[in-house]
Amino acid sequence: MSPPTQRLAPSSAFLPRLILLAVTINLVAVAIAFLSLYHSREQTVEQVRLTTANLAALAENNLSESARRIDLALIAIVDRMEHQLAQGRLTDAVVGEVLATYLARLPEVDAFRAGLSDGVVRWGKGVDPAKTASYADRAFFAAHRADPGQRLIVTEPIVGRVSKKWVVAFTRSYRKPDGSFGGVVLAAVPVDFFTRMLGEMKLGPNGSAVIRHFDRSLLTRHPPVDGPGGAIGDKTVSATFAGLLASGVERANFHVARAPDGVERSYAFQRVGGLPYVLNVGMAPRDYLDPWHDEVAATLGLLSVLMLVSLVGATLVNRAWKDRLAAAEAQVESESLYRRYIETAPEGIFIADPAGRYVDVNPAGCALVGYSRDELLRMTIRDLAPVGTVGEHDALYEDIKGAKIEDIEFKLRHKDDRLIDVTLRTVVQPDGNVMGFCTDITARKQAEAVLANHRAELENLVSQRTADLSAANRKLRDTEFAMNSVGIGIHWVDLETARFLYVNRHAAEMLGYEVEEMLQLSVPDIDPGFRPEDFVRIREDMKVHGHARFESTERARDGSLLPVEVTGFYHAGDQDSPPKLIVFVTDITRRKEAEAQLQQAKEAAEAANLAKSAFLANMSHEIRTPMNAIIGMSHLLRRSSLTEQQIDRLNKIETAGNHLLEIINAILDLSKIEAGKFALDEAEVDPEALMRNVATMLQERAEAKNLRLLLEPGTATGPLRGDPTRLQQALLNYATNAVKFTERGRVVLRCAIESEHADDVMLRFEVEDTGIGVAAEAMPRLFGSFEQADNSTTRKYGGTGLGLAITRKLAELMGGGVGVDSRPGEGSRFWFTARLKRGSAPRRDAPAAASPEENRRRLSADFAGRRLLLAEDEPVNREISLILLNDVGLQVDCAEDGAVAVALATDTCYDLILMDMQMPNVDGLEATRRIRRMYDGSCCPIIAMTANAFDDDRHACIAAGMKDFLSKPVDPDQLYATLLRWLPD
Repeated sequence: MSPPTQRLAPSSAFLPRLILLAVTINLVAVAIAFLSLYHSREQTVEQVRLTTANLAALAENNLSESARRIDLALIAIVDRMEHQLAQGRLTDAVVGEVLATYLARLPEVDAFRAGLSDGVVRWGKGVDPAKTASYADRAFFAAHRADPGQRLIVTEPIVGRVSKKWVVAFTRSYRKPDGSFGGVVLAAVPVDFFTRMLGEMKLGPNGSAVIRHFDRSLLTRHPPVDGPGGAIGDKTVSATFAGLLASGVERANFHVARAPDGVERSYAFQRVGGLPYVLNVGMAPRDYLDPWHDEVAATLGLLSVLMLVSLVGATLVNRAWKDRLAAAEAQVESESLYRRYIETAPEGIFIADPAGRYVDVNPAGCALVGYSRDELLRMTIRDLAPVGTVGEHDALYEDIKGAKIEDIEFKLRHKDDRLIDVTLRTVVQPDGNVMGFCTDITARKQAEAVLANHRAELENLVSQRTADLSAANRKLRDTEFAMNSVGIGIHWVDLETARFLYVNRHAAEMLGYEVEEMLQLSVPDIDPGFRPEDFVRIREDMKVHGHARFESTERARDGSLLPVEVTGFYHAGDQDSPPKLIVFVTDITRRKEAEAQLQQAKEAAEAANLAKSAFLANMSHEIRTPMNAIIGMSHLLRRSSLTEQQIDRLNKIETAGNHLLEIINAILDLSKIEAGKFALDEAEVDPEALMRNVATMLQERAEAKNLRLLLEPGTATGPLRGDPTRLQQALLNYATNAVKFTERGRVVLRCAIESEHADDVMLRFEVEDTGIGVAAEAMPRLFGSFEQADNSTTRKYGGTGLGLAITRKLAELMGGGVGVDSRPGEGSRFWFTARLKRGSAPRRDAPAAASPEENRRRLSADFAGRRLLLAEDEPVNREISLILLNDVGLQVDCAEDGAVAVALATDTCYDLILMDMQMPNVDGLEATRRIRRMYDGSCCPIIAMTANAFDDDRHACIAAGMKDFLSKPVDPDQLYATLLRWLPD
């Protein structure tokens, strides 16, 4: 090994690299701290967005709920006034009592007032007859007058004509009995109510809440602002808010650098359901960023400590490197000591030729890699490379030969295949060989690992401290929000276990618990109706839609049940906070009581029956329309040449159609009775004749089953008056069931006097059979709607279960009752009673009705060529009606809707018009009114021919100007008789 001829010069690049390393470490720490602070600030801002959005949602819920209650009250008042108008009993006392009743139920309303069709305010709180006030110039009045009785209108803030103070008016109109505009009912809600609601929010010293109309005008804000920006009706808004308002979004968040009071805020934008208003709930950065500023100060302190530690470490490492380099230079300078150093040096010294073959190695080098000197001199640098890194070692050696790398760290493979961490200091000799000073740095690596662990611990400490500060800040903000939101319970619920992660004090006190006790519970512990599948469904629904709202019942600690409204939001969480459900729980006991009172008022006004009647009327129309086609087509087919088999099938079609029509009529009868719209006629009643009629109707069915039909009419009691049609219907229901459920034996129809008075008689009608009988447990539900003694019998005997229910209601309308005595297998005796007046009017025989064939003959002979207009939108029904009318020689023009009918009636003078009620574009009622106005009421007869079969429909047709009413399915014979009655001679 020849001595070197040059001294080793200290590396001029080491100190800059060391400084660069220290600076890099500090820059990384600063970047991490900056990102942490940035994310912390973003989380703070996001929490503010969530907080303001939740507060806005709560306020919106309260406003929507108040609006809903006010609207229900207005609907009830309007229904009551329209009902009283229809009865002719609308007085100042009645209206005053109604308005006062609902004013007492709704504390948020300052006054209920009602006016007349000319706008004059007639009734309500503060109304002085001597001082006339009028709504006639109000925009809402004009809108109601143009479209009476259709909708709720909520105004922008206005100054009340009676109270002279700022209010928001909730208005609905009522109609006169003829459907025209009657006037306006108004609920005045003072602006102070909205201001108080905003004042309950805890938004910090510089927070603000604002309510504005859709036209941007200010309703109220809290806290108030001096100057024009705080005046009611002011429309000065930021461009961001104006854009959100124009976009139509329901809710959003936005930031304003300078509000009207000069304060920067983050706002939640929320439209109020059912009202033309929007909510802005804002919090100021100067309030919610104070904890973050403390976090910034703490982080800067930790960064300063880290910078100081890195500078001290860099100084120590630089000093150690200089000492080592000085020692190496001293050894190289001494040629005489060179060999001794090589041989005794603690570092491994390797010399390799340009091809990478080892030409010399010292004992320390042999010990380092575990090979003998002879073994190493037969090896190359590739033989010590770890498996898979030979290419990298070759490239590294080329760089070393080019003096590109002088000091490196890498790994060598020991003879026993373990890897050694080493440092290599290289010198390229004049002959091209490369001398390398190789040091085992395993111990140093371990020390560095320890140092790295300490550094990581320090960084973890900084991160943990930052996380702790962030968590503390979040918890402080959440707690402040929860505790300061008065009157509502807040739960944080785990997504998987349904356990409570957090509850506020109000939530615990509402159920009689301490907060610590509530945190040991889960949703099933307080919700008696909780089911795991319901929780999973609600949770998944909230994940999709973000929130859910529903009513439930919670069980208090003392076992009592509390009605609540639950509004839940899905919180997706972040790296520091797992996903959870945030649930707001409101005690709705008072609301439930108010709703119960309103429900009673609605029931008193028969709103529920009106809705059901409307539904049944629509269903009747939809069913009768195709029924008209079925029965009409059957009638037309019967006039054709048919085989006996075709006649038999046609008979079955007509029988099925008539049966279905009977069912429809039964349902309508039941609905009319329940709605209080069923009126009994009064005519002479002959009980014996009623019984004979029923027996005649059922004689063929009884004979088919070999049953005997017996009549026991009882003792005559003189002339009686009542509704013979409904008496016969009730008796026929009983008798039809008796024949249906009796296989052998007899059916007896019986009538007897139960009690007598001077003015009336209570008759008892009975139907006794020897049929299957009724079990005792089934009797209580026999007379219920859609019920039978044994529903399984419907498979054998059929039936809807309406007959007995209708019989019971008819008997009750006639002042009587119903009952049954029965034993299974032995038969039954069904009875009902009815109170009939004693009558003295002489009996008059009705004129004999013309036969159907006579009606057809008269139409063909006397009225052929007359012009008719048929207004019918359904093609099949139009085709059937056209054939029936053409068959008797009438000339018919067709109109597919009301608008076409009006146009045709304008151009042509018809002898008669057949008008459907429900048609597109213009319905039959409106078309009739237009035609009447066009001819000043002197036009041809207009006959309703419609599937609307209620008495209300008949009255509406007559009120519109029609002369008669034919309900579908139209019987051809009845159609011809009606045409003869109304066609002019």
